Amino acid sequence: MATIREVAKRAGVSVATVSNAITENRSVNAETRARVLRAAKELNYKPNLMASSMVTKKTNIIGIFFYNFAEKNFLPYSEFLKGVTLTCQRRGQRVLVYTDVTEEQFHEGFILGNEPIDAGIIFFPQEDEFRANDLKYASLPFVFVGKCRGFSFVDCENKKLTYRLTKKLIDAGNRKICFFNSDPNWMLTKDRRAGFYAALDEARIERKQCAEYNENYENCEIFLADAFERGFRAFVVESPRMVRAIYERCLRDGLRIGKDVSVVFLGYDPQFDLMTPSLPCAKLSYEELGQSAVELIERVKKINVPQEVYLEASVIEGNSIARMK
Repeated sequence: MATIREVAKRAGVSVATVSNAITENRSVNAETRARVLRAAKELNYKPNLMASSMVTKKTNIIGIFFYNFAEKNFLPYSEFLKGVTLTCQRRGQRVLVYTDVTEEQFHEGFILGNEPIDAGIIFFPQEDEFRANDLKYASLPFVFVGKCRGFSFVDCENKKLTYRLTKKLIDAGNRKICFFNSDPNWMLTKDRRAGFYAALDEARIERKQCAEYNENYENCEIFLADAFERGFRAFVVESPRMVRAIYERCLRDGLRIGKDVSVVFLGYDPQFDLMTPSLPCAKLSYEELGQSAVELIERVKKINVPQEVYLEASVIEGNSIARMK
């Protein structure tokens, strides 16, 4: 097996340049990096990560901290992990996953540096949660997935997306609209709310004639029953569970979605691809989100200033919006 010195000789650079080009720990110009990678491939060189970590005092491991690792989040989490791991593999890095850690575990591992990671990616920030408060004193670079004031993050354009889908209901003549939003402590919930009310205000729809519920698994059916009793028939929905509940209720009550009831969905779930009538929804590439999070970490290492990256979801058209006269 070839050694790093042989790669350096073939590429005409120093051993340090080979190491930096492969690990991307320090900047190497594109031409030199390409020459190093070509030489490594020709010689079938495989870097010894353990030896490298002993020299650099770095493990080249990124920690992923998930919040509420439940079955409902399995698909986006798995796609996100694919984006992270593929990007890390290209950089000679590895991934370590943490799920639902306690405040003490998080503090020990991230703030005091007792876990074998060099950086972290943290899912679903809440405005006043312990992770955001602790990370003011973090010894390791990190980024959030989801908007978090004062910190670096990657996120979807949630305000813009909610505005666009709410406007579809309004353009079809719906004026009394119910919004089933998510956990009120999440920043994405606040951004969605802002987009929803921006669409109402632009159309001069009085806010008091519409409604917003912060639904979860426990109160889903209760809130839906209350909304129907109050006469709502146009819905902006954030969770697959509530989408299913609306379709099932309409089937049971003899109401026709797309004729009597309107529904738009702020996310995407492949189980709805064959749903009739088809559902207007928003598809965000979680794989691209994972890739962007890893790339943002590298920027944060070099620039100690909060960085913000927004990805735009694509809107998939559907036939579940009733046209009101």
